[in-house]
Amino acid sequence: MLLFSSVVSADVPPEARHEVDHLISFVGNTSCQIERNWTSHNGPEAISHIQQKYDYFREDIKTTEQFIELKFPNY
Repeated sequence: MLLFSSVVSADVPPEARHEVDHLISFVGNTSCQIERNWTSHNGPEAISHIQQKYDYFREDIKTTEQFIELKFPNY
């Protein structure tokens, strides 16, 4: 899982890239359900969304906090 975000994130500051990689790893290994748009998702399903969001916004990401707050258009 970590490979995906590291490969496509050349424009994300290294510290933010490391923190987002950690977030993706944590979510992928959790037994918790992640709620998004009033629907629960397991770790792998949540990672899919997080990775799409990361790829979409990677040129805009300056901090991990900013990444977490970013929302896809029309959400």
